[in-house]
Parts: sequence; structure tokens; C-alpha cells
Amino acid sequence: MKEEKIHGDNGSIHINSEINTSTEKKLVDFAIAGFPKCGTTFLRNNLLQSDKFFYGNDDNEIHLLRQNHVEAFKALFTDVTENSGTGNTTNTTHRGSTGSDEDHFRPATIKRGFKCPDLLYSHVALGNIEKHFPSTDFIVSVRHPVLWFQSFYNYRLRRGYRMPHPNQLIGACPAPNGMEGGLDPSWESQIINSIAHKVCTDNANFHFALSRLGKTPMDTNDELALLHRPSTSKSQITSHHYQYSNRIFLMELGQLSIDNRTRADMFVNELEIFLGMGTKKQSSNNATGNKLLMLKQHNPPHRIKSHVDMEYIQSKLIDICSKEFDTLRNRLVQIGKESSIWIQSYFLASADVVVSDEQHFRYLLDLWKDD
Repeated sequence: MKEEKIHGDNGSIHINSEINTSTEKKLVDFAIAGFPKCGTTFLRNNLLQSDKFFYGNDDNEIHLLRQNHVEAFKALFTDVTENSGTGNTTNTTHRGSTGSDEDHFRPATIKRGFKCPDLLYSHVALGNIEKHFPSTDFIVSVRHPVLWFQSFYNYRLRRGYRMPHPNQLIGACPAPNGMEGGLDPSWESQIINSIAHKVCTDNANFHFALSRLGKTPMDTNDELALLHRPSTSKSQITSHHYQYSNRIFLMELGQLSIDNRTRADMFVNELEIFLGMGTKKQSSNNATGNKLLMLKQHNPPHRIKSHVDMEYIQSKLIDICSKEFDTLRNRLVQIGKESSIWIQSYFLASADVVVSDEQHFRYLLDLWKDD
């Protein structure tokens, strides 16, 4: 087995560098790969909920690739087959009957996927994707950074976390040992263990994470400036991102609105096409056909963890439009401007990046430039 070392704060992590593209595509078809609090749970539990999908296990999220447990991750999907004529999934114990790859990666017509909203933040997960799953498609959802921060911060409170004051979370996520967090070079360990629980303005730089996929040239000062990298550090950037063959279906959370039924149906239809489950429908009252479910209103409930201090939560929930958070909000708006420009000017130019209703998508991203 060939291995590649990825260096992090906790020493070298060994990643198997063998690629089996003839079998990999049969194993995992897609990943809901980001970002937290951008509608990923809604996608998994509502839109992509039918007998045409299998998610590996009953957990909402699967982080095994980020934890470098590749074989355990593969084991979640290798026994999936389809009951002939029913479309329902079933697990069968067929591994090892002949020991062949064909036996181990038995093909199925259902779509197999998983959800890991942190995937694009993790260099370990991305290394494993590049080596083992080069044709797994990504579904990536983004959101106005200001709204993302408020949603994520209040979510953490409702889940029982004791959060720092929001104004302490401007910049990189503070790490437990007092060192600064950040994407590079020691991002992997600090983002997981941070006292901020991944909530900080730096993590609203969705374009930083997307840029690691190697879909843009990164050969101009203008692009590098949007990524906060001077031209002299271009070699440093390229050493920390890969050249991925994975396709990306990029969406903005606002596209989950059903205020415009025609647009909502178009979104579902184009996601269906991206997943290889349908063809373009010229006109239909139900653009979802028989594959994906019709888009419902995205209005997730505020789930509050049991046995939490409700008085504490109510005293700490934030309204980010408050004057108290002007500095915080200004930073997030600046991030939104830079991210919007980079995505529209560079990322969308890649043939591997797919969006539904590009005009509406660009309109939603232009809103990121405003407070």
C-alpha cells in the first residue's frame, strides 16, 4: 500500500495514495460537503429523502474521512445493493466471497452519499477525497456571512455550548491553548478543538475553502488578493491545495425558497440532472419527476438540547443587527464582498462548477456585499 504523509500539529498523518477509479465511482456518488448552517441538514432530510438514496448509516453527519478512517468509511457503503424491482436498499454480506474488487464494490443503481459540512475545511478529508474518491460529486451550499454567523452562534448556544462574546470571535477562531487559530498551517487540529466551536469570522470565508479545490488559476494578483495572499506566496497556496476532478453543485441558501414555485422546481430538476437521475424538463407542473422530492419551505426548527440552561441561552442569543455588533458585522460584510467577487469572477468559470439559474444565483451573491 502506498502512503503519503500530511503534516499537521499532531505529527504526520498517513493517507493511502492508491487510487482505484474503476471501483470508486460505484462506492460513493455524492457528498453534501458544506457548509455548516447553510441548509445541509434540510437537503439531506427533505429534498434528498427517497428510496433512491443511501447515506451509509443513520447518523446525520459522517466525519470518518476527516478523521482519516478511510476503510471504516468504505465499509459503510460496500454492502449496499438494490432489491430487484423495488428500489429499496438492503445490506448483504457479500464481501470476501471471492475477494475481488467487483465483489467488494458491488454496483447499485441507487445513489450513495454522505453529509459532512466540515469536509472542505479539512486538509485530511480533502487528501482522502483526492486519493480515494476523485469522481464523487460535491453539493456545496453557501450563505450570506452575516446571517451565517448569527445562525451558527445561536445554534451553538441552543446546543448547550458556553460561547465567547461574539466580538471576541472576529478573526481566526481562538484555540484552547491561547494560540491563534486559522486555516493554515495548523488549522486542522485547532478548528476541531477550538473554544469557539468553529464560530468565528474567518470561517465565513467560504471562498478560502472552495479555493483549495484547485478549480481556479490562482495566477493573478487580483485573485490572490481576494484570498488574502500576496503574489509572492503563490507557491505556498498551491502547496496546500489540490487539483480535484470532482464536480461541484454550488448553491446559495436563498435558492431553497419556494416563493417562486417555477424557480424552486427548476432548482430541484437541475440538482436531479447533476446527480445523474433525470433529464431537462421543458415544462411540467412537477419538475421533480419521480426522483427527488418537491422542494418544501426551508424553515428549520430551533432544536434546543435537553437539560440546558434556558435562562442562559435567552440572555446570550444575539441579534447581529444590534449596534453592539457593528464592528463584527462590518468584518462579515467585507468577507461577503470578497467571497462574492471571487466566486462569481473565478469559481463559476470552472467547467466543473454547476449552479441552478445562474442569474438568480449571482443576484443572491450580490446581496452579500450589503449590510
